[in-house]
Amino acid sequence: MEEKKKDILKKIILIGFFVWFFSSVLAEIIREYDSWIIWDELSKGKWWTFIKFLNPLWLFSYNFWGTIMTVGLVIGFAFGLKKGGKNIFIYPLIFLFIFGFFSAMIEFFASFLQPSISATKQSLFILLIFSLIIATFLYFKKGNLLFRIAIAILIVLIISGIAGGKYLAGELRPKRKELENKLIILKQKAIETGNPDLCEEIEKIIKTEKRVEEKGVSYGWGDMYNYYRPCIEEVAIKTQNEELCNNIEKVEKGVMPGSGPAAICRKTILALKEKDIQACGGACECITRLAINSDDPNICEECDYWYRHDCFAKMAVIRNDVEICERIIHRVLGEERFKDYYNLCIRDIAVKQNNPELCKKVRETDYFGVDKCLKEVKLKAQ
Repeated sequence: MEEKKKDILKKIILIGFFVWFFSSVLAEIIREYDSWIIWDELSKGKWWTFIKFLNPLWLFSYNFWGTIMTVGLVIGFAFGLKKGGKNIFIYPLIFLFIFGFFSAMIEFFASFLQPSISATKQSLFILLIFSLIIATFLYFKKGNLLFRIAIAILIVLIISGIAGGKYLAGELRPKRKELENKLIILKQKAIETGNPDLCEEIEKIIKTEKRVEEKGVSYGWGDMYNYYRPCIEEVAIKTQNEELCNNIEKVEKGVMPGSGPAAICRKTILALKEKDIQACGGACECITRLAINSDDPNICEECDYWYRHDCFAKMAVIRNDVEICERIIHRVLGEERFKDYYNLCIRDIAVKQNNPELCKKVRETDYFGVDKCLKEVKLKAQ
């Protein structure tokens, strides 16, 4: 009798794991947000993206509410098996809804009283389906068959995840690279010639290309930000055409009137025309351009200390001078706050010069270290 109870307990634990695992995989894959991530990573050539959905630790971190409800389901199965008969259907549902209710309340209050319990509702629905399927198998005493089916499904998921990921990445990655190269060439040509029509061509390509969330290779706003915005901004400043600055607002607007990148663009044009730093109105992007235009890193000191690191970094790379990177470490706030910015400054010069020796100047942090610097220099040299 004791052995029989242990056998039932083992079955319940295995049932709980398989229910949690498969419901979590299903819940994460059908989520709109994760669907976008899948196609985004595949377009970058990451064929293994499907496999992470089969990682129990990853699933636990992303499907916490489903985990709580699965515990309730396991308890329900324990009572159902103990009582026997049709109770195998009733008790799992009772405990599933009890734990689902508490999960919804926890999520509700964890969201600062915002009524957003979509994750709980989604997990509850999926677990409800699994509960009925498993209860049916157990009712007809086909528990062993259920485990065989679960293992077979797991094997199919792993094989199809690898094969499907490799196939889709192989299809999407070249298309994404082709799009990126086209946008880069147009941006460079527009800036060199001062032709804003080429920037508009960038916008046209991005908007007509199928987007990542539609299983395409365009990042939509992301591509507009990375290619169209710098294109039209550089052309506007090069040609000193303040009207073109307004086009930046297609991508990004200021929070307040007179603020934002379009306003800074206009200030930069005025400051460069009059060679007057006061025209920048304290905008570090404008001050940085004056520093570069005057070839004077001391002008970077006019930036607020939170933002001057970018000015010093750009001047350091232009001059190939690592000593300018040292000025990123603010004398008042100390080294720690700006160490990563300093490291990236060193990295950029090392990459530009193809000089791995410069990586020895990197100051180790959790984000960046010597090894990462060496890797990026080597990668750029290939």
